[in-house]
Amino acid sequence: MRRLLTTTVLMSFAATAAQAKLVYFNDFEGGIGLDGVGAIVDTEGYDGVNGISGAFWHNVTEKYRGFSESTLSLAGIGAHDFLTISFDIAFIDSWDGDIGRERYGDDFFNIVIDGMTKLVTTNFGGIGDELSDEAVGFYGFNDRYDDEAYSYSATFAHTSDSAIFSFFADGAGWQGKMDESWAIDNLSITAGSDAVATVPVPAALPLMLAGLGALGWAGRRRRT
Repeated sequence: MRRLLTTTVLMSFAATAAQAKLVYFNDFEGGIGLDGVGAIVDTEGYDGVNGISGAFWHNVTEKYRGFSESTLSLAGIGAHDFLTISFDIAFIDSWDGDIGRERYGDDFFNIVIDGMTKLVTTNFGGIGDELSDEAVGFYGFNDRYDDEAYSYSATFAHTSDSAIFSFFADGAGWQGKMDESWAIDNLSITAGSDAVATVPVPAALPLMLAGLGALGWAGRRRRT
């Protein structure tokens, strides 16, 4: 009887839940892409690598060592305290990473949200937040170079009803075009709140607890 009473009490106090909702998801299988530079293309050899499959959004800068961003604009997010962004990313062809060489090196992938930099990373390590779940090999496009794939997820404070996400590559030696391009798949944005929702306690619960308490007391008296 004591075990039943304890379980009932715990159920009555476990009446709060965090609030979160998915506000955007795109696996680029439906022909809808991002704004700015890029196109939906077949994933080629990346299919099945770190969750990448079918088609993804491929950003190829317009000119050698140019600056070309892909963007996502969201509105009507609703009340929230933070956003979580998740995606799978492919670094395609001759990315050189943060190697400190003026001619070829220092290639960075960036995420800017509402004008504020949230991620600066390279496929070989990183600055600030780093990507995870590395996969290295040749996955398509240009067979002269190894490719890389990662999964990424990060949560950051955000309260505005709208958000603008900018994804781009740059760096002192970043070459761009097809030589150093990138692609993302399974892009999701989730809005969350630190607030909790209280679940109303049923009106009969206090009476039930009182009855269980009486039964427990009677059981103790019988044992004595």
